Amino acid sequence: MRGGVGEMPGGTGDDARGTGAGATALGRSFAAALTEGLSRSVASRAYALPGRPAAGAVLPDPYADAVLRRFAEALPGASAGEGRYGSGAREASVRRARELLRDVFGLAAPAGPDGPPSADGAPPARREEAAVVTLLLECAVRAVLEEGPFEASARRPPELVRALGRRLREVAPDPVRSG
Repeated sequence: MRGGVGEMPGGTGDDARGTGAGATALGRSFAAALTEGLSRSVASRAYALPGRPAAGAVLPDPYADAVLRRFAEALPGASAGEGRYGSGAREASVRRARELLRDVFGLAAPAGPDGPPSADGAPPARREEAAVVTLLLECAVRAVLEEGPFEASARRPPELVRALGRRLREVAPDPVRSG
């Protein structure tokens, strides 16, 4: 019954009830693929109970989370050769990026201190702040290009780019003057 009602694509079904050996094999294949996909999904995202961030969870908004993940991944390469990013400075940069994204997305800070904005407790210098915002801008665009429009996000991509652009103009060490 090639292509008939009880036939599965590729000829794997035996009858309309799906009780044959082909249906059993298909069920096993489906279960294995589903288990593998769920395992990959769990490994790639940190899950938490509502209201409690999990270890490794960054931000509850999907777009903000995607931007911050890219930021943390790109930071070592973006700062290579500058020699200014030891582990403490990297952590401070990621922390500052998280703070900026929380502000733009209107997300509440988690209970308890998130740590100082820099290794010595001082606010970041304009140059470091500009470097963080510039990399956030790049990561914001990459997230949209690679993952899509983030329909469930509190902010649209252009809103985040505008907010980060404003912040960059405020802190840029050598502001570009028009005129």
